[in-house]
Amino acid sequence: MTPFIVAGEHAAWRDRVLDGIGRLREQSTMQGRALSRLNVGSHDRALRILAGLALIGLAVTGTSGVWGYLGIVPLLSGLTARCPVYSALGIATTAR
Repeated sequence: MTPFIVAGEHAAWRDRVLDGIGRLREQSTMQGRALSRLNVGSHDRALRILAGLALIGLAVTGTSGVWGYLGIVPLLSGLTARCPVYSALGIATTAR
């Protein structure tokens, strides 16, 4: 093996390094996007989960009728910490 890099080998090595750097940038960008979508803070999440469970409980017991099953909406947004309405309005209750 010679200590000198032939022009073709240098280009191949450079392409591999640049490809790796590009992949790392894509991964960090995707992770940043995933984290930036979280827009429901911890107190807000707890209230949503409790309200969702209460509404579903009322629906199951027949107190509120079938409308109580809409409690799945706040329950899911509380569990996932994402609210599409907050996203549309640019609101975030997360601590940043």
